[in-house]
Amino acid sequence: MTSLPPTPTIVATDFFSVDTVFLKRLYVLFFIHLESRRILFAACTESPDSGWVTQQGRNLTWELTDLGLRPRFLIRDRDAKFAAAFDTVLAAEGTEVRRTPRGVPWRNSIAERWVASARREALDWLLVVNERHLRCIPKEYVEYYTLHAAHNSQSTLTRYSGRLRRAASRTDIRALTLVATPMDLKSPRFGC
Repeated sequence: MTSLPPTPTIVATDFFSVDTVFLKRLYVLFFIHLESRRILFAACTESPDSGWVTQQGRNLTWELTDLGLRPRFLIRDRDAKFAAAFDTVLAAEGTEVRRTPRGVPWRNSIAERWVASARREALDWLLVVNERHLRCIPKEYVEYYTLHAAHNSQSTLTRYSGRLRRAASRTDIRALTLVATPMDLKSPRFGC
């Protein structure tokens, strides 16, 4: 009996914006592993230019190396912030960048669904003060989403548990795979 070839690892990325109490707009860039629905990496800034986005691509490749993942594809939209240098950084690691067609956001539906979940379950309930505060919110929400959300089946949790534990043991603010319970989301501590 022959075995089937392994499913290629696919990562998706997208931006979303958050307005602060002081009417400043902040942008969050995140990367999600499609098979496990895990947020691999996220970062936020006030002004996401192509240089910053390219650096986040480098940070993603380092994070993926630490987790032992080698994605074959990265799905992204046609945002001008994704410069050719971003694609080059990922191509150097063997990841083929696929852009979604214009005006078709459902081609990146898992990333879009995560944005909707983050807004509905966390960001709509909080007043964001500044960039530092915004970094704390996704950190806590990603932890909840990764470990406690209903979409995580037992097989997915056991398959990625070793990698997840390694990521959760880091103390780096950008290693956003952390631990929270649904009750933590209702506590005053959630807003950092």
